[in-house]
Amino acid sequence: MSNKFVLTGTHNGDPLKVTYVPGITPGLTALTYQLGAATKVFTASHVDVSETPIGELVTVVLQSDLGAPAQDFSFVLPALPASGDTIPFQTFGIYTTLRGPAIVVGFVPSFEQVDLAGTAENVIIPLAR
Repeated sequence: MSNKFVLTGTHNGDPLKVTYVPGITPGLTALTYQLGAATKVFTASHVDVSETPIGELVTVVLQSDLGAPAQDFSFVLPALPASGDTIPFQTFGIYTTLRGPAIVVGFVPSFEQVDLAGTAENVIIPLAR
């Protein structure tokens, strides 16, 4: 499998770019999320990865402050062959928003899907900062 993925799309009219490097040295940036002028970085310990029949589901928490809606961003990373070349692919992302306390019975989160164009490649991963 490739070890660097760059995904691009738009969300609410703003350019979206996600760079993901699975398996990077703990403590280094594994995922960078850019929406418009805002950037958030995540180490591997803050990136949740789940295996699914359609590929890996990669999730980060974008907002979790009390008093504000909680929001996660997830994307599906399809299984792609390891290659010396850059491999283009299409996938999708999902914004999950929780408004109010999630423990309320019957509470339903909202979901918003975004289309993503991606590239996968093999790169040399740094061992330290």
